[in-house]
Amino acid sequence: MSPHLAEIFSYSDSATQLWTTVRDMYGQQYNSARIFELQQDIVNLQQSGKPFVQLLGNLKRRWNELEVHRPHTVDAAILCKCVEEDKIFQLLASPGPEYEDLHSHILMSPELLSLLFVCSTIQREEARKKVMNAKNKSKLFDTHAYTSIYIVYLDSNFTSCGTSTFFLLLRITPPCEYTHSI
Repeated sequence: MSPHLAEIFSYSDSATQLWTTVRDMYGQQYNSARIFELQQDIVNLQQSGKPFVQLLGNLKRRWNELEVHRPHTVDAAILCKCVEEDKIFQLLASPGPEYEDLHSHILMSPELLSLLFVCSTIQREEARKKVMNAKNKSKLFDTHAYTSIYIVYLDSNFTSCGTSTFFLLLRITPPCEYTHSI
């Protein structure tokens, strides 16, 4: 054990408490993000001109690590949970990189959410992106000309503030409703 870790665990009351603390702190059995990453690695692994034995070694290493995170069982409830997790992982692998934040949020939760909840979350995120992108595009289009005019005006009056650092106050001024000018 490294000295940094030894400091954390040096004053445990018993060996059982020590191992329980280590397991809870560093145990990877319920690490959904790592399981997802391993499954993606397995799917994307290609021979790419390497010897078959090297490909097999890479697959075997990932399979073994996956077994650590998901031990074999005959318990029907755990098997059903694993099947649902696999469906969630396949679903999360499908959308594009614009959903990366959502993937992280779902995979980092202590207990993986249900498939139905993940589906509804993705649908809500898709609707939110549509609405927000439409609003942002219209705002950008409406204020772009006013922003440019104001920046040009500020650029002509720029002064140093005692150092080589300049401060820019950017304020978007909407047009006057009566005269339609700034």
